Amino acid sequence: MKLILPVLIAVAAPTAMAALSARIEVGNMQFEVTDLTPDDNIAARHEVFGIVGSYASVQVKQDGGSDTAHVLDQRSVSFSLDKPWGWGYSEVTAPPDRFRVVAEGTAGKSGSVLGGVNVHTFGQIAYVLGPYTAVTVTSDYLLEMHADKVLGASRDEVVSGYLYSFLDTFEAAAYANPEFGSNDVRLSGQLLATFMNDSNRVVVVDHIFASEFDARPAALIPEPTTGGMFAAGLGLLGLWTQRRKR
Repeated sequence: MKLILPVLIAVAAPTAMAALSARIEVGNMQFEVTDLTPDDNIAARHEVFGIVGSYASVQVKQDGGSDTAHVLDQRSVSFSLDKPWGWGYSEVTAPPDRFRVVAEGTAGKSGSVLGGVNVHTFGQIAYVLGPYTAVTVTSDYLLEMHADKVLGASRDEVVSGYLYSFLDTFEAAAYANPEFGSNDVRLSGQLLATFMNDSNRVVVVDHIFASEFDARPAALIPEPTTGGMFAAGLGLLGLWTQRRKR
């Protein structure tokens, strides 16, 4: 039995593995302010309060084990996690005039079938709106997913990701095996969000950006602690936001 097992493993393993890479980015934020009541002699007012929350999580996994780094912060955060079989990078940057959200990484650097990368990135920016003021926020976005072509690769050899901002959600996936879909996907354009205050008091509104990608030459399931901490982080930010608004 000891002699047969290594032979079975060698037969089952693919001869080539794909490198999978992803990049999700938001930046170049611009603001257009509108006075909803131009004849009332009250000037429109808009201020960027600042980044009130950010969260970054990077997980690199191989051979049944994983290394995870995560940060829940009230300003900004950036870090990377690098292993021979994969690396991930997560960033939320302040100040607002250079605000950007980045999730990036590569899995299968060493050709290992059992490597994978999962990256969460979350940023929350707050705006102060004066009475009867609206602001339209635009920002550039990019989603790039790439998988090296490997004929005969399983459907699990895929990199997939999404980007969420206000009412916009974008998703993309790239497959090593062209039988299941494209191996090279690039989505880019402009995000658009409008926030309006039609009251006679000052209000604070929140603009959330969230992205995640999962690159897995073999199935990568985020550790329960990682997902739990991500959900807990979002919950804490929500509570903090509600208290600040009261």
